[in-house]
Amino acid sequence: MGLLRGRCEEFFARIGRRLAEPEIGARISEAAWERAMRRCERLLDTETKTVLLHGDLHLGNALDGGQRGLMAIDPKACLGDPCFDAVDLVVAGAGQEGGAARCEVVAAACGLDGDRLFGWSQVIAPLLAVAYLATGATRR
Repeated sequence: MGLLRGRCEEFFARIGRRLAEPEIGARISEAAWERAMRRCERLLDTETKTVLLHGDLHLGNALDGGQRGLMAIDPKACLGDPCFDAVDLVVAGAGQEGGAARCEVVAAACGLDGDRLFGWSQVIAPLLAVAYLATGATRR
């Protein structure tokens, strides 16, 4: 099992190649990408608690298990910052409440550091934007 740092390096490299695509590069600047990578490095460098992470916990990987409750599927297990797995809960609801407010709600519900959670949401947001643009979701 690897560390979150390795997962981050992998997805920044893999997803970052898509910035060369005109439709994506027109919306996600190199400067925004670099900012996200620097934030990621700072968060990784200041990690004080390491836990087992799902590593790819988003709403599509959470299923209703009936009486057993929610079930997480398709893990990319790694060790790292406990805030990382909660970041998709922040970003998914940020449009309704705003990122900072959503961080407060999720951090309080999960017993997490709200500032670190907000930092991770700023790291992941451009990655999710690239994925959104790559699916053609903005085309009508």
